[in-house]
Amino acid sequence: MSADNVETQGWLRRESPIFQGNARDFLIRYSYFTLAPHSLPFARMEGFYRAYDRFARLVRNPANQRRFLLREGDYLIYDNHRMLHARTSFSGPRWMRGVYFNPRVGT
Repeated sequence: MSADNVETQGWLRRESPIFQGNARDFLIRYSYFTLAPHSLPFARMEGFYRAYDRFARLVRNPANQRRFLLREGDYLIYDNHRMLHARTSFSGPRWMRGVYFNPRVGT
């Protein structure tokens, strides 16, 4: 399955697989708050949720996470689909900017 934009009643939604590609060129998507209802046949749902739960446990396991503090003037660059990322809570003001690029352009 590839990622597709689908227009429904004037709304645009994106349908994307969690894993896409191969070992050298892949995308990973994991976000509990953007997970949409699935279009799998009911008979496959139990297997999907068992696999998804196993993946979620790996992602949420602190042994598989790296935590660090960004200070004023620090920056972080990563491929949005090859590195799962998040942030913990913070207090005070923050100034953050995102830059998006297509690494496949010009290849």
